[in-house]
Amino acid sequence: MGALASRVSRRGRARLGAVAVAAVVVVAGGLYQIAPAASATGPSTDIRDYALFGFSSLSFKGAESAGRGIISGGNVGTNGIGSASQPALNFCNNHPAVMDPGSELVGNSAAVSNLGGDCKVYNYFANVIQTGGDQLAPITSGPTSYTAPLALTHIPSFTVPNCTGPDLTVPDSATQTIQPGTYGTIHISQNANVTLPAGTYTVCGDFKVEKDVTVHTNQSIELDVAGELDVGDSDVFGDVGNCDVWAKVSGDRVQFGKADSTFYGHVYAPNANIGLGNHSDLFGTFWGDIIHSDMNVVVEPCPPNQPTTTTSSSTSTSTSTSTSTSTSTSTSTSTTIESSTTLETTSSTASTTSTTVPQSTTVVTEGTTATTIAPTTTTINNNTVSTLGSTTTTTVAPLPFTGSSGTPPILGLVSLLTGGALLLVSRRRSARRR
Repeated sequence: MGALASRVSRRGRARLGAVAVAAVVVVAGGLYQIAPAASATGPSTDIRDYALFGFSSLSFKGAESAGRGIISGGNVGTNGIGSASQPALNFCNNHPAVMDPGSELVGNSAAVSNLGGDCKVYNYFANVIQTGGDQLAPITSGPTSYTAPLALTHIPSFTVPNCTGPDLTVPDSATQTIQPGTYGTIHISQNANVTLPAGTYTVCGDFKVEKDVTVHTNQSIELDVAGELDVGDSDVFGDVGNCDVWAKVSGDRVQFGKADSTFYGHVYAPNANIGLGNHSDLFGTFWGDIIHSDMNVVVEPCPPNQPTTTTSSSTSTSTSTSTSTSTSTSTSTSTTIESSTTLETTSSTASTTSTTVPQSTTVVTEGTTATTIAPTTTTINNNTVSTLGSTTTTTVAPLPFTGSSGTPPILGLVSLLTGGALLLVSRRRSARRR
């Protein structure tokens, strides 16, 4: 009888031990689920994550028209300190604005109105909030306190031009190409049509574009402007798919007209008051000392690079008075994908012909991946040899997702509750056996 009781006691202890081990495992799993969510605190400090950033203050009025007042492709923030009576961040105080899911609105001191739920902000970071009125109710989180000012990373390098050069003026309604180089000032008069080839343009003074001007840009353009940058009303500065345009301005003013300006590119003006204009369409990122807008501005990410394809063919026939006739046909197709990606194919037909295309150059930049295919050679009937140059595929990494998911914390809490229940059961059973 004693031996039986001892075996039963050992079995009970074994069961209790198994329950305890299971409880520890479940609790550990719950902590693992919660830990990642708890560590994702504070707004992004990478300036590349911000579509709009004001180093001293930022004000965005929103939209009074449907489909306007949209900020897409990044966060909105300021490093200004301000106060409750004079906040550094003003957002949705006149009309509603809409941000992307997962994005962040960041300001040490802030005045942000909810506007009956029409102001769409997802993650809201602020330390001092102006009281009264219709306070913002963010969709995902906030207002959440953080350490201000942000210790920003990846700020562009910029050497302020200290130079002299000839002034350049494009006349009214003229069509002109401006080559890269150093200029005293650049003044593009109204109704002009201007092309900027790839390269660096150093402007020792102001860069001014009057109204109704079209400026065509290529990839890999840098505008280093010592003075002001002024884009006029109804201007189109840049081309879809050519967003590798950087305007680095050391003056105290950047203005995108008073109405209906369109701009493709990136602006870094650490000393400037950047006016986003009224009813502007801006594609890129805009970082300045002060950011302010009028109504109905739309800020969107730069469209992806657009491939361009050209095809040319030629046929020539020559016949002499003799009995011989020679006919040759050649066709060449060139497809160019921006970001220095080139695919060329050339074929020739003749009695014995050999054609070779030089290999293209692979350029890999930060945030991209590249794949190179080795050249191949094909021989047909020992007469025709064709060599295909290498091809390069470039993939631009998307902006990092700055939001948070509610699933891991929920699973973690469930796991913790389950583990606690198992521990409680094991303790009660242990107490009964005593």
